[in-house]
Amino acid sequence: SVSGVPCRLCGEGTVPTADRTACTLNCTYTLPGTSSTFDFSPLSQPSFYTPPIVISDHIYLLSVCNQVPAKNTTCYDDEGKPLVTSSCQITPDGYGIDLGNLLAYAPLADYADSVTGLDMIYTGGLAGCARFYNKTDVPRQTVIHFLCDTTAGKGIPVPKGALENKMCVYEFEWRSLYACPECSMDDVEEVYGPCVNGKRQIHYYWADNPTQCHDGIKLPPTRIVNCTITTLTCPAGMYVKDDGGNAADEETCVACPGGTFRLGGRPR
Repeated sequence: SVSGVPCRLCGEGTVPTADRTACTLNCTYTLPGTSSTFDFSPLSQPSFYTPPIVISDHIYLLSVCNQVPAKNTTCYDDEGKPLVTSSCQITPDGYGIDLGNLLAYAPLADYADSVTGLDMIYTGGLAGCARFYNKTDVPRQTVIHFLCDTTAGKGIPVPKGALENKMCVYEFEWRSLYACPECSMDDVEEVYGPCVNGKRQIHYYWADNPTQCHDGIKLPPTRIVNCTITTLTCPAGMYVKDDGGNAADEETCVACPGGTFRLGGRPR
């Protein structure tokens, strides 16, 4: 630590810089244990905040996966010093309050499982709100709930509910195309055609319609593979999957893709 100030942990999805004086500001994040990769680069403006959000005579300025440098900031504290931060509140008196400057990512919280997105969290803001926390000041923080909406383009942030739903925690919702993960093979379904003269076609379709992803991979072209007409009997809810003529895999029962069904028995 320096001057009695302890070292701080970097947020989830970031790492210390080589000189250990800051944390990286990474606009790309992959949810652990999944192939869901989010890239917020199109929403990021390294030198500027988003357009002002005015709520009850207060102005809120957000920066996506970046800190606005002192030379470009419009956020100054009550002594006129520039605040190098990612989330700023400007009071009616004209000075700014740091609402969070340490970036972290987290799974989307407080939404239904059917909603796709990611939380971007800024912690380490100016301490306050002691009267709500047993007379102990807590650092302010900002949570941006990015919600996947493939029709929204870049979108804009808006307050979530009362904004400060929990004292010193400022919440925004941001519906955006870039709140959707990049497309991967997890977003693709294979559909096998019938076996005709020892050949069958494999077609590829997006698993969701409309898709809940963007950019990333393109749909693979239709493939033609070797096959044999099977006599294998599969139970209800499963079908025979042919993997390109590989004898070890030809006669394998697998679950029907999402949105489809099968009653069982031999193929006809």
